[in-house]
Amino acid sequence: MALLLGPFASRARVVWHGVTSMPAGMGFNDAASLPMVFFKPPGGVGQAAVMLAKDYLGAEVYATAGSQEKRDLLTREYGIPPERIFNSRDAYFAPALLQATGGRGVDAVLNSLGGSLLQASFDVLAPFGHFVEIGKRDLEQNSLLEMGTFTRAVSFTSLDIMAWLRQRGCDTHRVLTELGRLAEQKIIRPVQSINVYPMSQADKAFRLLQTGRHIGKLVLSTEPDALVKVLPRPVAAKFNSDATYLLIGGVGVLGRSLASWMVDNGAKNLILPSRSAGKQDSSSFVAQLRAVGCCVAAIRPKVDATWNLHSRFSQRGSLDFFIMLSSLSCILGWASQASYAAGGTYQDALARWRCASGLPALFLDMGIIKDVGYVAESRNVSDRLRKVGQSVRLDEDAVLRTVGTAVIHPFGRPQILLGLNSGPGAHGDPNSDSQMGRDARFMPLRNRQRLVSRSKAHTSGDDADSEPLSIKLQSAESTDEAAGFVGGAIAAKLADIFMIPVDDIDLEKPPSVYGIDSLVAVELRNMLVLQAATDISIFSILQSVSLAALAVDVVAKSAHIKIAPATVVA
Repeated sequence: MALLLGPFASRARVVWHGVTSMPAGMGFNDAASLPMVFFKPPGGVGQAAVMLAKDYLGAEVYATAGSQEKRDLLTREYGIPPERIFNSRDAYFAPALLQATGGRGVDAVLNSLGGSLLQASFDVLAPFGHFVEIGKRDLEQNSLLEMGTFTRAVSFTSLDIMAWLRQRGCDTHRVLTELGRLAEQKIIRPVQSINVYPMSQADKAFRLLQTGRHIGKLVLSTEPDALVKVLPRPVAAKFNSDATYLLIGGVGVLGRSLASWMVDNGAKNLILPSRSAGKQDSSSFVAQLRAVGCCVAAIRPKVDATWNLHSRFSQRGSLDFFIMLSSLSCILGWASQASYAAGGTYQDALARWRCASGLPALFLDMGIIKDVGYVAESRNVSDRLRKVGQSVRLDEDAVLRTVGTAVIHPFGRPQILLGLNSGPGAHGDPNSDSQMGRDARFMPLRNRQRLVSRSKAHTSGDDADSEPLSIKLQSAESTDEAAGFVGGAIAAKLADIFMIPVDDIDLEKPPSVYGIDSLVAVELRNMLVLQAATDISIFSILQSVSLAALAVDVVAKSAHIKIAPATVVA
């Protein structure tokens, strides 16, 4: 058995103090669940704590659980009386536990509850009691803890088993060895309800873990014939060190970047025809390439003619790739750029003709590159292009990755547009300087722009005129008023996520109507935890009868509510 933090792999390297022998007679799946168990009772850590407390220390055990099924398991498997098992879904377990202990409280608390429930767990400590925090959320959020309980001379400890392994390895090994001994003596045993999934169904195991509805441990087993989904390794462009590469315009700003990238990826012989080949800075750049072992010649041609290059390399197999770089101006046709656009359009047509003839070719239309190049060096040009609709800013790495793809797949698409803003922008505004803004073909984008702007304006206006949700809840005079505040916050969050007007959110409809899945539920839950100080579960969000009912549930569990909950007659 071993403690190891990292991805699943066929082999693992572990420091010796994180390893101990498997208990005799124990299977691999059970052993995998033994060293590190997570979550509160009746999860892995909770069940292990119950076994140690009852069978090893002889202590009286009180527990919390979030469902009747889990409460039944604690009674059936571990003999905890039902009156000593409390609901972990709200803070009312604290006064109930104090009443059960005659007002004294408990000597030790093992806690993973978060938010207001952490404070409630801390408040039930008896004098000189000890609180052990194994949860992560409140630590990462830097949550506050009321200090009054410390007047009873209690102590508070947080435990991170992996930090303990890194910093106190010998102590960890001693405890692991003792754990194996206790398992062999049957003082402790594997937790109940170990759910085993083959590695090929790892996604199902993680989905179950995300719901929070499982009991015990989830174990991923490795089978020799299991098919596992993997991400393919990225294929990098590699250049033949024995070949010679012709890079037209290769001593310009972008050309230098491409030349350096080619050398970094194996190229050893470059020819860089350019009108600026004789300039001092070009000579310095050539010297830099030669210094890293590249044979390079920068020549100044008389005629910069794409057709001449095509004519020279028109035989199949004569080139590995043929890539031409130009501007989106060839597609968008800015005013006063007719000649430039015509030249680019010619290269585009030539690339298509070469591909149709079975020859490698790619014409790359690029937008504004923010790192290098003519536009990056001229603020006026950048502002002018932005004004007419080119709002996307490419980085140098994006260009190099695209060229790399073209090198790997030289017979792919003959043309790639890189950096064209296909969403709402200046070309979606009929009042802008962009010619596309006055073109009827872009009407769908303008409609979408108006919808998004109206939705954001509505949401921003509400936010600007309102107080934070936490302040609203603290000042609410009734639970109905508080539920209205929470419902408004839920509607605003969903409108922001789905990019729809807030008015389109009907709180009387269930979450499923709006396509709320587990990922959206996680985002919604994070908002409610931070702003409403509630511990609502993802399962509760997804299974709510309506969004309004969800708001009522949030109010019932919110630590900001200062009013007594009203009695609801069904």
